[in-house]
Amino acid sequence: MPRTQRFWLLAAFLIPVCLGAMLGYWGLRGQTDLPKLIVLAFTTGTLIVAIVE
Repeated sequence: MPRTQRFWLLAAFLIPVCLGAMLGYWGLRGQTDLPKLIVLAFTTGTLIVAIVE
């Protein structure tokens, strides 16, 4: 596999993760604890479902 193709594949996996982290940070920055805990609970539930499956 050529080096440039490996680079683009790596970017294709990293860009959505970084964008999601930035959007989550900006979206929850300055919020009260309740929205942060709701997002944390949803994420935890999703990860538990992925582990159990």
